[in-house]
Amino acid sequence: MKFSSLKWLSLSRVLFTHEGVIEHLIAHCPLIEHLAVRHCSVYNHLSSEVPRVCRIYRVKSLFLCGLQKLKHVDVQGVQEVHVDSPNLENLIYRPSNDSAPLKLNFDSCTNLRCLCICLSKSIDIGDKWFLELFSKFPFLESLKLDNCSMSQSIHILSTQLKVLELSHCSNLKEANIYAQNLLSFIYRGIDQPAISFLRSSKQLEVKGYHCSLREFVQNIKPEKILASASLFIYQSFPIEPKQGALRVSSIPPSIKAVELLFTPENEALYFPYMSDLFSSCCPKSISFRLCSVADSKEFIEVHHYLQIFCMGPPIYNCTSIPAVSVFVFTLFHRFVLSNSVILQKHNSFSTRY
Repeated sequence: MKFSSLKWLSLSRVLFTHEGVIEHLIAHCPLIEHLAVRHCSVYNHLSSEVPRVCRIYRVKSLFLCGLQKLKHVDVQGVQEVHVDSPNLENLIYRPSNDSAPLKLNFDSCTNLRCLCICLSKSIDIGDKWFLELFSKFPFLESLKLDNCSMSQSIHILSTQLKVLELSHCSNLKEANIYAQNLLSFIYRGIDQPAISFLRSSKQLEVKGYHCSLREFVQNIKPEKILASASLFIYQSFPIEPKQGALRVSSIPPSIKAVELLFTPENEALYFPYMSDLFSSCCPKSISFRLCSVADSKEFIEVHHYLQIFCMGPPIYNCTSIPAVSVFVFTLFHRFVLSNSVILQKHNSFSTRY
């Protein structure tokens, strides 16, 4: 069987008779450009000594060679992957086991532009790993590392890198980034390392997904970077915000945008929560989401308190805080119909001051 004109091929949770079938199929697609192999398995029908359930196992290895047109590869659930394609531009890799030794070889893909590696705990990503990565792939523009094991201190040096994402990377305490063309930096994780942008573009936008605004603001250097930062703070309801948990200093830095999601069950929490927020940073815009079990009382209360803060320094007694230009309110009503069915109603509007 040959697919001489096929350019897109996606294999997701497919059960094969043996591993060679995948490579045989791909080898007969000479014009393939986009390839995805996700969590495929093999059924060993020849092994009659073991139960049928035990005869099914994940594909262990995948070799992609001689595919001159291949540009995009997404491999998930395979522990050993070899890619030999000089025109490959985008590679996404997630092994089947984050603790078992993995083998990922794509050294010949020197034209690589985007790399995403997830769930890699078996290798320690440190300065040597980054140095070799950017020397082997001089055109790399986007790097995303998710749930990877890293050194406590890392240095990232690249003149081509434009997008950098670090999500839930363990052990990381300090990141020093030398990337003058970097346009987007995203950090996700409970632990907040010290992040320094020693060389950066004026167009750099920083996004942080955290429960602690205080640590994020304190650990970003230089402070001027925060002017282009968008912060996403998700409180796990019904946890109540602690007094002073968000407070940083008497002169809060300017931040581009802040998005909040929490569910206070006591209206007395609104004012101290917003007070701590504004003493931590001066956002140009705020997106505020609420989850209401019964009605829109919480929504009205927050709107009221935000109006108080926007009326000016006499209420807040702080002349260093500029006016917030935009508030976006989102309310989620939740009506419990039964133990297994929940109906949600969504309301949203924006206000300019």
